[in-house]
Formats: sequence, structure tokens, C-alpha cells
Amino acid sequence: APTPEPEAMPELARALAPQRCRVDPVSGQRCDWYHGLWQDLRRVGIAASASRQRSLFSAGLMAALLTGSAAPARPRVLVSGAADHAIYAEVLAACAGCGVDPDVTVIDVCETPLCLCQAYAGAVRRTVVTTRADVFAYQPTERFDVICSHSFAGLFAPERRRQLFARWADMLAPSGALLVVNRVRDTDPTRSVGFGEASSVSLCEQLDERLRRLQVSTAVREQALAYAAIYVRRLAIYPLSEGEIGALIGAAGLSIVHQARTTSGDEQNAACSGVAVAANATHACLVGHKAPALGASAVTAT
Repeated sequence: APTPEPEAMPELARALAPQRCRVDPVSGQRCDWYHGLWQDLRRVGIAASASRQRSLFSAGLMAALLTGSAAPARPRVLVSGAADHAIYAEVLAACAGCGVDPDVTVIDVCETPLCLCQAYAGAVRRTVVTTRADVFAYQPTERFDVICSHSFAGLFAPERRRQLFARWADMLAPSGALLVVNRVRDTDPTRSVGFGEASSVSLCEQLDERLRRLQVSTAVREQALAYAAIYVRRLAIYPLSEGEIGALIGAAGLSIVHQARTTSGDEQNAACSGVAVAANATHACLVGHKAPALGASAVTAT
């Protein structure tokens, strides 16, 4: 089972975000409204965190690790894009289940999630390499055995996605595997999806109610609600379908060796369903292998 998360993570994220979050060079906006809020959304059960697709992610990572004729004893794993430490934690847990000790690198354009990964690594007495870098500019010293992406590809418009998957494929070792977990929607991929008015109001109300129930301080609750008001206005993603993810993997020269999906039934969050909210969402997990396919598996996770 995954190691319990340090209870101090929400407090640490709130402290780090105003200081370490990146200022976007185009918009001039800092991303503290996202990274400073995400831990609170997770702990009250609103966020669609990686832990909610644990079985899906673990099965996919196991398939990625075991694909090929010579899986390394200490695989080099890249986490490409991170909201916090959650994907890193899931990688450690899944690798432990496979009996391997990974050498993990996490990259992101923002320093805040990288600091959270370092803090988590220290808490569980592990090590992690973190690098603040754009995935398109990042130049690793060695290629990776596995590259993991969770809820990242939807941040890119369709015309940019093919380049993203090609970049990932280029960073893989000759027998490496790409693991992609993403929420899937069969809607227009060129039109970004955000929060509607009703979902925006509901999310803020639910967050307020649940933080009050946890008896957090007034200052913490007010800060979280201030971030949430920005979150529901700014956060938007481009929809992906499961078929598009498969096509992107194929276009990058990889063969699909594992494919699964799961749908959450989360009535607690149904009213505030929206971007990155854990409410009745379908997630797909696909694994592409750089060598010729050894035989694909198609599974629906429950």
C-alpha cells in the first residue's frame, strides 16, 4: 500500500505557492491559485487526484515495467508534469508492487510541485531528481525506461499534442514504455472545457463546507476560497478521447501493449463536476512500447 502522505503537505503547498510558483511569460499570471489550492481540494475529496485511479495507474505501470525481454532492476522513470507529489508517490507504490526500485525524475515548469516531491521523498526516506523545465526543452543525460504522464496531455491544444508525444518517444530508451493516464471525453478536441457557472458556484460552496467540517482556521479557509474563485475561472483543458490517445501513441512510433479504463461513480461531487473534479469521470490508461508490440491487452478496470 502507498505510504500515507505527510499531513503537512497542504500547509507546505500554501506556503510555497506564492513564493515558488511560476509567472507565465505571456499572461503574467502566477500559478499559485492552482498549486496553492490543489492539496486542499485533494484532502476534502474534490480533486480527481492520481490516487483515485490507483488501480488503473498501477496496472499500467506494471505493464510498462514488464514489457520487453529485459526489464531493468532499477528502471529510470520520468514523471512528465506534476501538480504535486501524488504521481511520484504512485510510482513508488506501483514499483514496490513489481519488486523494483526506481530511479525517478520529475519535471515541471513550476517549482512548487517539485518542492512537494522533494518533501515527500524526504518524508518517506527516498530520493528523487527534480528539474524545472519545459518538456519540449528538457534534455536528459540518459533516456528513460518508463515515462509517466497523468492528466497532462489535455493542457495542450490538438496541434501541439503530436509534438508532445513525439518528444516523449524521443526520450525513451530503445525498449522503453510510455504510460499515459488521462480523463477522456468524446467532445470537440479543439474547444477547451472549463467550469460552467453552476459548477463554479457548487465547487466553492462544497469546498467551504468541507473545510469548515475539518475545522481549519479562518485564514486557511479564506485563502483556499480566494484561490478557488480564480481556479474556476482560469482552469481549462482540451478534451481527449481514448482513440486520440491511441492514435498519438501510434504516430510517435510506439506500439500499444496495454489499454484500460475506469469510470468513477462519485455522487458526492456530482453537483460540482468540472475540470479536474472527481465526479463521474472516465479515465483511460494506455501504454506504448518503443519496440514492436508483444501483444496488446485491453482491460476495463473496476
